[in-house]
Amino acid sequence: MNLLVSRGQALKNGIVKFKSNLGSTNSEVFANFIFEFLEEIPDNKYLVMDNVSFYKPNIVKEIIADTNHKFMYLPPYLPFLNLIKGCFSKVKNSVARNYLEDQETIFKKIDEAFDLVTDKDCKNWIEHTTTYFQYCLDKVPINV
Repeated sequence: MNLLVSRGQALKNGIVKFKSNLGSTNSEVFANFIFEFLEEIPDNKYLVMDNVSFYKPNIVKEIIADTNHKFMYLPPYLPFLNLIKGCFSKVKNSVARNYLEDQETIFKKIDEAFDLVTDKDCKNWIEHTTTYFQYCLDKVPINV
């Protein structure tokens, strides 16, 4: 599953875009997701990504470079900077409580779980994450 959460222009409860797919995500799947996403948002945004290997191939960098957007990668092993983790946790917990008998049910439950994510949830995840920014910029060790 690919997911982007943003401070502005949310399309669904603070979520800008999400896409569920069967199977694993690779650089091609992610590149297509990024391409679609960048067509839907205003220019000059930062994309902050964690260090998953399929976020880093040249195809992804080229797609972003062909726009007026910039990107940066989170430092490794700092999950508290990745606000997506809170959203995934809420969605996964909701989906896990259901009996999933087939592919259609899985996608339906994922969509329903995203409906439970609120603007307030997204704001809280962003605020929590930003409390660590200055420590990171100052290169102060963080114990979580």
